[in-house]
Amino acid sequence: MVMAMEIIIPISSNRIPVYARVLGILAMLVCFQIAPRIALAEFDYTLQVGAMNSDNIGRANDMEVEDTVASGGVIIQFTKEQRRLNISLLAGATYLDYIDDTFDEEILKSLDATVDFAIVPDTFSWNFDGTVGQQIIDPLQAVTPGNREDVSFLSSGPELTLSLSNRWSSRIGGRFIDNSYEVRDIDNQRLVGLVAIERVLTENSSLSLAFEQQNVDFDNSNSNTDYDRQNYYLLYAGQFNRTGLDITVGASQLNGVGRDNTEPLFALNVSRQLGIFSLLTVSLGSQFTDAGELFSSSGGLGSLGFGNTQDIIGIGDPLRNRFVSASYSRTKNLTTFQLTAVLSDENFETVDLFDRNVSQFSGLLSHEFNTGWILRLGAFAGRRDFNEQDRKDDDLGWSINIGRRFGQRLEISGGFSRVRRDSSLAESEFEENQLGLRFSYGTLSTGNLAFN
Repeated sequence: MVMAMEIIIPISSNRIPVYARVLGILAMLVCFQIAPRIALAEFDYTLQVGAMNSDNIGRANDMEVEDTVASGGVIIQFTKEQRRLNISLLAGATYLDYIDDTFDEEILKSLDATVDFAIVPDTFSWNFDGTVGQQIIDPLQAVTPGNREDVSFLSSGPELTLSLSNRWSSRIGGRFIDNSYEVRDIDNQRLVGLVAIERVLTENSSLSLAFEQQNVDFDNSNSNTDYDRQNYYLLYAGQFNRTGLDITVGASQLNGVGRDNTEPLFALNVSRQLGIFSLLTVSLGSQFTDAGELFSSSGGLGSLGFGNTQDIIGIGDPLRNRFVSASYSRTKNLTTFQLTAVLSDENFETVDLFDRNVSQFSGLLSHEFNTGWILRLGAFAGRRDFNEQDRKDDDLGWSINIGRRFGQRLEISGGFSRVRRDSSLAESEFEENQLGLRFSYGTLSTGNLAFN
């Protein structure tokens, strides 16, 4: 069974033509028809219907409004590995109807996809990466159905690898990237070029010297400033028994925004298999980046329902991001345990108003009993400290979900979740309690009944 999470994107109902709704229904029927035929390609799916009641759907400090949300959706996961073609796809769509009309009905969608096509194996390939999800509109307000927007980050391009000797090779690549937003006027396109020389050190390690150029052009250059970024770096990659290690060291130069700026570029990624059942990963680094890249690296997938809207400040200004993250996971028999911690320091080039420090901690424990009952517990805590606004937000939440599996594919589950925000700005504080019921059918597990 595959654990999956999903971030979901809203589209108001008045923008959904009849033919699109019909195609959606046909797509769901097709899933049933093709699933048995492509099982060998690792195809999983789930269909879900349910309802959730919130005692504060707008997450208001006062004048709280209660509403019930009816939902129905489908999630598919498809992976295929061949010599010429590798595909990894996780996509979902959910219909939400707010019974008391607090918000308009929505169809929410998500996508996290990678396709690598080797036109000439080991020499010339064409790649596609796509992330679709949600992002908060106003980072100073709570996440609600009215304070989130569609975001997409789609890239495609060729890569050429030339062997120079038994140990030396060169790599040349290019990407065209389209980054679009439903609400904010920061749509942009990017051209990325990469040139690298690689030396194989051992059977499981290599060292590369690389140069990367990225040009960012905004559709609205009156409100946003186009800029270029160059990265020069050494990359060491190695795999030692149960430990994976990637180290990037270099410099990053930003041109076109404010004054030209050059800063150190550093990234360290370590993964360690702790026995058969446990995995520990640690990452830290310092880099120039932007809202689109942060969204893409976070992935487009969260939990089915309201969706885990990405807490990313969506402005066209690039930023210096310093971060440390660690995660631990253990899966043994029918029990899964996960812990994650992220610390981040974000400093924008020209818009100091949104500079902030962010800390996030989350945990998940799930256990499936031999009787078919499933218990899932989740918790998270976070702090956002806006340096220039003397503003601090502390978020705390937890959830409990109890499910009952009938056979291999049908599950009925109910859950309760609670989230609370304490803030230095009193009117931004809120509490919300949610109670949900869900029917799921399929081969893909979607975890807790958690609504962001």
